[in-house]
Parts: sequence; structure tokens; C-alpha cells
Amino acid sequence: VAATEAYELLAETADVDDDDGEARLASARDALIMTLLSHQPPDRVGVMRCLQLGVTLLRREGGRGYVLDLSQPNAHKTSAVFGPSRTTMGATVVKWLDIYLELCDKVLGPTVSTPYLFSKAGDCATPLTPTAWTRLVKACFLRHAGVPMAPKDLRASFITFLKSDNHGDDTLKAAAIAMRHSSKTQSSAAYTKDQSDRLVAKAVRAAEGYAALFG
Repeated sequence: VAATEAYELLAETADVDDDDGEARLASARDALIMTLLSHQPPDRVGVMRCLQLGVTLLRREGGRGYVLDLSQPNAHKTSAVFGPSRTTMGATVVKWLDIYLELCDKVLGPTVSTPYLFSKAGDCATPLTPTAWTRLVKACFLRHAGVPMAPKDLRASFITFLKSDNHGDDTLKAAAIAMRHSSKTQSSAAYTKDQSDRLVAKAVRAAEGYAALFG
């Protein structure tokens, strides 16, 4: 929320055609990063770091919306391990992708045909290194939330969130698939903690309810 509000405030006064264009682009990037990492189960760190327009990030037919496409074996190392996948981006993520990519065209001008979304300065054909991506994400969270969260921390905290908010086993299973966790991880305590309580809860409540009739 803080990141998107910061962009909207800047957009009210900034002119993309003047010196404020780069500041507006940087603000839009912050909003996109925060949205990508909070409006969907956090994907593998390398998948987000290496998002490439026209390769792993495809525009949907008609130009409305985007698909995260890992259907090709060489699209990302996770494809070979977890199998191919095509995932439709949510509406909020799409909104910020459109804003960011439009600003990239206006501020940076024509680039390579398949640019990386998060690339080295002045080189859209080269993605950020893992270390640079971690620094960028931590800086975004520090600016807008006061906590320098790293991408790997976000993945761990999302599972904690699911478990602490009484989400069902179907949701936990879906999260494991979305986050491309191995079958071993999916069956670990990270996903099965308190599972027995959830499975027997209805039976326990039924027994207690019936026993209470005689109390």
C-alpha cells in the first residue's frame, strides 16, 4: 500500500517527459516489486529475478493481462525439476506491470525485443545478479515497510501466514505447488504442522457436543 501510494503521489506532480521521468519509473518499479511479492504466493527467487518479457512473461492474446510461462524446459531451472507451467497473473499485478512497462518505453526508449524486467542499469538484456536482486528487494521493503525483507524470507513468511490463519489443507497444497516446493518439502512440518488437529477437529466437536447433552 505504501509503495503504490508513493507512486500515485509522485505521478500527480511528475512529468514523464522531464527529469522526473526516472524518479517516476523507479517508484513504479518499487510498486511492481512489492505487488509481485505480496499479491500471489512468492515464487522461486530466480523466477521473479529473471522475468523476461516475451520469454517467461507473455502478454495474453488481445494484449490484456500476462502469463508467467515456464512451459519450456530451458525457461528456468525449476521447469526441469517441477515440470512446465503457465500461470495467469492477477489483476493487481497486471495493473503495475502495465504501468511499469509503459514507463520503461517512455523513459528508457527502445530496448532489446525481450528485455528483462529487472536488469542491470543500461543493459536490459542482462538480469540482475542474485545478490543485486536481494539488495533491491530488501531496499524496497525498507523504504516502504521499515523492514529489509529478503526474497527467501518472504517465501518462509507466507507459509507461516497460511498456517497461522487456519487455512485448510487444500490451500496449503495449492501454495506448495505455486511456490514450486519439492514433494519432500510439501510433506514436511512446514506444511503438515497441526494437520492432525485440522483433520480430527470436526469429530472432536461432534463428540463434545453430544457429551454436553448429558452434562
